[in-house]
Amino acid sequence: MGELIERCAGIDIGKRFLVCCVMTGAAHEEPRSETRRFDTTVSGLKRLRNWLNEERVTDVVMESTGSYWIQFSIYWRAMSRSCWPTLKR
Repeated sequence: MGELIERCAGIDIGKRFLVCCVMTGAAHEEPRSETRRFDTTVSGLKRLRNWLNEERVTDVVMESTGSYWIQFSIYWRAMSRSCWPTLKR
């Protein structure tokens, strides 16, 4: 079995908003999950970043139809040093 991640998030990026699900919990326990919606504005991305930092998320994966992930990635790299999303295709 591969490495188990105890604090992770998945982000689905759209044109006007994104949806993020955070899952946390020890590997031997049932994970806790919470899903929130954020605008794709700078203030929305800052709220997302703050939430992920509060939850101490260590790994993020993102999914996007089309090219919406490009703008998200540019803003994200400028704002965040603690968590780098990986594009899942």
